[in-house]
Amino acid sequence: MDVLKRIHRWLRPGGLVLDLQPEPEPPRVEVVEVGDSRVLLGHIDTSVVVGNIHRARAAVTSLVEAGYFERECSVVFDFVSHFRSVDEWLRHRQARRSTSLVDPAIIDRARDMLSVSPSGELDVSERVLATRLKRQGTAPEPTAISTRV
Repeated sequence: MDVLKRIHRWLRPGGLVLDLQPEPEPPRVEVVEVGDSRVLLGHIDTSVVVGNIHRARAAVTSLVEAGYFERECSVVFDFVSHFRSVDEWLRHRQARRSTSLVDPAIIDRARDMLSVSPSGELDVSERVLATRLKRQGTAPEPTAISTRV
């Protein structure tokens, strides 16, 4: 929440912020072959980050309710990452320090399918919520509580 408050200070009145957050649902892992034939291999277990997603959304909502930002519009879309091999995908996950869990059976099945279909690719699709936030004038300052006796 502190980051969004800093962003609020940096933006001029009416400035825009694009907030991108994953949907709290597991990403799909598919093999796509020539002709756009798709085979669902399974889902990635993202349960360890679902709490973070809900907390981030609650923080944005609290700043909207406090008058820092106004939600202008939102859209949900699929963000698809394409990989030529399973090893390329695993290196990508390692480089991003991914904390999600992949069932080893998904990896084995992907390797098998791509070995018989060299023109195929591995697709990982994640649903994302994009919200355009507009900076509101000056956010209200917290009210001081008097402790006079």
